Amino acid sequence: MMKKYLVSYALMMTITVLVSCDSAPVAYESEETAPPPVVTENIEVSVETPTESPHEEAPEETPDEILPVKEIHFEDYVTLSSDTKTFWFERNSTHQPVMIGSRELLEQYPIIYQGDPTDNKVYITMDMGYENGNTTYILDFYKENNIKVLFFLTGDYIDNNEALVIRMIDEGHLISNHTLHHYILSEISLEKVYDEITLLDDKLYEKFGQRSHYVRFPEGKYSMQVLSLVKDMGYIPVFWSNAFDDWVRNDVRPPEYFYQRITENMHNGALMLIHTVNRNEADCFQDVLEYIKDNGYEIGNPAVLFK
Repeated sequence: MMKKYLVSYALMMTITVLVSCDSAPVAYESEETAPPPVVTENIEVSVETPTESPHEEAPEETPDEILPVKEIHFEDYVTLSSDTKTFWFERNSTHQPVMIGSRELLEQYPIIYQGDPTDNKVYITMDMGYENGNTTYILDFYKENNIKVLFFLTGDYIDNNEALVIRMIDEGHLISNHTLHHYILSEISLEKVYDEITLLDDKLYEKFGQRSHYVRFPEGKYSMQVLSLVKDMGYIPVFWSNAFDDWVRNDVRPPEYFYQRITENMHNGALMLIHTVNRNEADCFQDVLEYIKDNGYEIGNPAVLFK
């Protein structure tokens, strides 16, 4: 059976990835910080995707390399805008799928920002830029509750936390690309953008035998040049539909705050972005899990969503 997703997602490709923390403080947009919406209408783009099966597993084979969709010539992108844009979504407390800004994302480029809005499954991704001593605790929680997530990793995180990454893989989580140095991609040359993504992917393969077609842009920032290049390179940007300002290291706000911010915007197909830098946030995970179950949601396996 095929489902229809509310994503501009023309390309379903095999991966072995997912979830995250941050490498530098990152500003993920919400209703408090987002610029005024550039669109006021709901843009629906229908694409077909396989139905999730509870027994379906991610493919085991990993390609030797991710081949570009077309031959890359950097001069081909100079006529496109290099202006920095920030992905943002409009939070709501009605538990409905979110509206996102920048309609050109939906119209021209394959991106993912949420799952099937008619399905009760929700997904967890985590951005891993640096380790703050909480990941073991979080992995223990995921293992005890049979939860699988997607970790987006930077080069620095991989180099300094190889044992944790191996544990992520061994326990069935996905790992993916958060770029080599966590640079803002719209602020560096296209040649460097190419290196930031491909060199991180090479590092995943050399150390863990894994590659991923999916990339999360640092701070959710991009330009039309970056989107076009990344598309032609054969990668798909992954954004989010449930996130907030949880990237501040050792945040003193109580677990109740994090619980409220995560649950108030929960919706069918939610793609959550969570960071691991705050123990207070990790301490609310059990209550969040109970909320998910009590309100008819189910945590989905990203290995099925990201095929």
